Amino acid sequence: MKILYCFENNKYTIKLLNSNDEMQMSFEGMDFYFTMFNYHNNNQFIIDKDNELYIYFEHLFIDIKKNDKPYDKMLNDNQFVWLSESYGEYKDANKLSITRTDESFIIQFYNNSNKIFGNSKICPICFCLSGSKNQNIANAFAIMFNNIIIEKYGSKKIIK
Repeated sequence: MKILYCFENNKYTIKLLNSNDEMQMSFEGMDFYFTMFNYHNNNQFIIDKDNELYIYFEHLFIDIKKNDKPYDKMLNDNQFVWLSESYGEYKDANKLSITRTDESFIIQFYNNSNKIFGNSKICPICFCLSGSKNQNIANAFAIMFNNIIIEKYGSKKIIK
């Protein structure tokens, strides 16, 4: 998997390229997004132990476990599932799963065919930073992204 760090139009993005698949992490407006382009059902982005992002996903999973709500768990059997918070009802939302194995993190996107808005070839997953269903977890994703960018471009890491 190839990782591209981009700074265009005063915006940082991290792109993961896997064959013809492309995933992007970025801030869009006031929210944070994981977005898959050229969406198809059998997608997988694998962050293995040799990948420079692996350590960030390890820390992310620690934060998820610490901040998961016992009555509405998002982390079950090493699989984290998030419903996009970008619009409307959760029944219409796109879904993201990140599964932790002994050797990797497997990121998968699920484009909801019920959604009213959007493009079937793009699967955006929103982590709302101002009113999320689990604000601490949404913030953990944004902090992870910021820490990656800061390490790549210099300066101090963001500490919770």
